[in-house]
Amino acid sequence: MSAARQFIKQAIQRLGYDVQRVASDPDEAMGRDPFADMKRLLGAKPGPVILDVGANVGQSVGMFKQVFPTSTIHSFEPSPSTFRELQKNVSGRNGVFAWNCALGAVNETREL
Repeated sequence: MSAARQFIKQAIQRLGYDVQRVASDPDEAMGRDPFADMKRLLGAKPGPVILDVGANVGQSVGMFKQVFPTSTIHSFEPSPSTFRELQKNVSGRNGVFAWNCALGAVNETREL
């Protein structure tokens, strides 16, 4: 690596960033874009079912629908006030269902 490249890389690392060459092989590029990774792993399978756990106000729904337009999305949000915002944000979207509950390994009721 040239001295100039090394200097630039070190300067960028001091700012808390890392510089890496983009892989030309898609399998080596895994981990850079989660939506691209999901699309690559699912291939051409139509209509995946997506569980959006901890949906908050539905920020991910738009991206999921862009990448997987025929998907069915179940968005889970346990907070009543946040759930109301989620409902507003996803109402009228085809294949999107909002659930006011949390998901966990045990069937129980907890205070949030």
